[in-house]
Order: sequence, then structure tokens, then C-alpha cells
Amino acid sequence: MKLYRNKDVVDGLSAKHCIGYDDEWLCEAYMQTDYSKLTQDGFQQTVNDFFAYMVKVGAADLECKYKRSGLHSNLDIKRWKEFKLKFIFDFSKGRRLTKADMIPGDLNYLDIAMFLITVIKANKYRFGYGRKWTLEKMKETVIKLPSRADGAPDFIYMESYIKSLSYSDRI
Repeated sequence: MKLYRNKDVVDGLSAKHCIGYDDEWLCEAYMQTDYSKLTQDGFQQTVNDFFAYMVKVGAADLECKYKRSGLHSNLDIKRWKEFKLKFIFDFSKGRRLTKADMIPGDLNYLDIAMFLITVIKANKYRFGYGRKWTLEKMKETVIKLPSRADGAPDFIYMESYIKSLSYSDRI
């Protein structure tokens, strides 16, 4: 109530926005995510969850694939930039990806996906039964990510950050 009475705006808790008759009326549409709450523990939980799933379905590789780099530097979220998901992903109806369809490359998309999953989950409070995460809302969702000097998302950093976490060398 204090935030409401004082008209305070706090990331992840409140927002102040002028709306019209055809705008969304739920506060969550205008709230900013508090990315300062992203921690190494959150990213580690994503890796742990995926590794546990792989063990459960019998697909886990229990042998180390590479030597982990150890703890990564601070996340330094204040230097991250905002990106709309539609500029990171091509949204389309997909089909099952098989090993035969995979193309070799230099990036481990699984590591990058786990980084993105953790960041996207930080925005989950904005969506629910009354405000579903529809395809159009997905495209317009803005998330913060590490960025390169040229302003593009820094996928190499995301991959190396995930690779520095425990159990990442087994997925």
C-alpha cells in the first residue's frame, strides 16, 4: 500500500503509466523487471533442472565433456541492454529437430538457451491467467541481456557463463 499511496515505481512491484481505453489495464503490462535479482544461483538452478531431467530420461552424459572454467565474473547487469524477443528469435510453428537435421557450428545453443530461460523466467510475474503470454506478447516482450560493443546480444558471454557452472560440463 505504501508504494500505491506514495506513487512510487519499483521494478518488479509497481508501475505508473497513463492508459487509454484500448490499452492493457493490468499493471504487469507496464512493470519493469528487477534484473538485479538474477544471481548465479538462478542460472545454476536452470542447469541443475536440465541435468536432472536428462538423468531422469536416461540421456545424461555423466562423463565430463570439458574442463569447467570455474566461477565466471560478476553478471554486471547494469551494463546489459534491452532486446525485444522478436529481434532475437524467429517465431514460427516448429517441427521436431532430429540429429540428422542438426548442422554443426561453433555455438552451443543449449548453453545459450539455458541462459535465456533464466532471464525469461525473471519476467514470468508479468504473465498469468488474466494476462496470457500469447505469441504477440512473446514477440513484444523486452528482456535485458549482455551485449557486445556493437549492441548485439553477446551469445559468446552467455555460453561461457553457463559453461562456468557446475554440471554444465555434462550436458
